[in-house]
Amino acid sequence: QRYGSSGINAEYGECQPDGIKNSSSTVLCETVLKLADKNLASWTYWDTDFFDNSGNVQWNIVKPFIRAYPRAIAGTPLSLSWNAETHSMYFDFLLDPKITAPTEIFVPPIYYKDGMEVAISDNILYTFDRDNHVLLIRPKSSVSKPAEAKVYITPKFS
Repeated sequence: QRYGSSGINAEYGECQPDGIKNSSSTVLCETVLKLADKNLASWTYWDTDFFDNSGNVQWNIVKPFIRAYPRAIAGTPLSLSWNAETHSMYFDFLLDPKITAPTEIFVPPIYYKDGMEVAISDNILYTFDRDNHVLLIRPKSSVSKPAEAKVYITPKFS
């Protein structure tokens, strides 16, 4: 029986990425996050070691969890992927032109300091809300029925 609710991978943790690409902790965390993306699943991470004893952020542990992601979708998500090495995001969704609110994709400034390159399918337009670091995606006026839309975001390097 379907209940109409969403799933969430709640409070997984203790895999602590250590900044070493092939360490078991980094690989474990990346595997869980890739599987969550593949299954379009929300997640939360539980850990107490994001800060050192002086209260400073331990970036080697925190950075792997910072990623671009769709935070509101005007339609139905079809696929999502994040490349942790290139900090690139690919998102594919079934756009519903009856939804007037835009699709919103959070773009973390930590990886996009010099801006971003955005590739989109030809049935959508985008603007960027610099204050909130959000890509706003809307259908072109010619779109009158649900259609697949694709977004690829990658950092721009100067």
